[in-house]
Amino acid sequence: MPLESVEHSPQYVILVIDDDRFVLKMFHSILSSKGYLPITASNGFEGYNVARNTKPDLILLDIMMPRMDGFETLQKIRTDPEISEIPIIIVTAKADTNTFLKALKLGANDFIAKPFSRGDLLRKIRIALKHGQQQGSKEEQLFPVDTTTPLSIETFIDNKTFPQLQKNFVRKFNDTFLKLVRLVSDKAKYDLRRELEHLKNACEYYEFNKAARLLEHALQLIDKEDWHNLVTVMDNLYTYFQSAHQVMVVNSKCDD
Repeated sequence: MPLESVEHSPQYVILVIDDDRFVLKMFHSILSSKGYLPITASNGFEGYNVARNTKPDLILLDIMMPRMDGFETLQKIRTDPEISEIPIIIVTAKADTNTFLKALKLGANDFIAKPFSRGDLLRKIRIALKHGQQQGSKEEQLFPVDTTTPLSIETFIDNKTFPQLQKNFVRKFNDTFLKLVRLVSDKAKYDLRRELEHLKNACEYYEFNKAARLLEHALQLIDKEDWHNLVTVMDNLYTYFQSAHQVMVVNSKCDD
């Protein structure tokens, strides 16, 4: 797409940086269908230059790319005053806590793991664009998430409503996990313990018992300040909820 058309477009401009042509076409289709103006780059070096030339409203950035990977690209963008404030969502198949920690330390605002649902992607894009408009401080968390025990715990929930509440909880877990990773990155022991206790209570209420046990283990590791093994437990927690999400997607299709 010519740069001239980008500069004069009233739409949100979203730059997608990924070395997979199929992925670029997929993003182009999804974004265009929702009225966004997508532009693409096939590697980090090209993506950085396109970002400087177009000043997009949002960047979707892959991690594993040739020539200049996503981490290098992210660091280069964040150290360039001309484009350092652009919101960046990491889009990666390498979904583990260490990857998220490194990305957050380099300045990523959010992440989404491949494969992802169209709905999750568009939701994260809407939130990122909204916060980009507000121009909050760098220190402000992009996605403040309340992980306290839900108010519905004090009410009687019927058998049809409860599964939907479970689905909503699982769908929002990525945002919750991002907040936890930030706290692990900062080694904010007391804040992290408080958030994990809230999340554990919520998991017990929503009957995600394995997740509750993982969180109990995580709390014990925090007391020991065993950050290395805590990261492993966080990986297991993330994998658990990714699997739960996939199962719910499959079950929803079967119900249809």
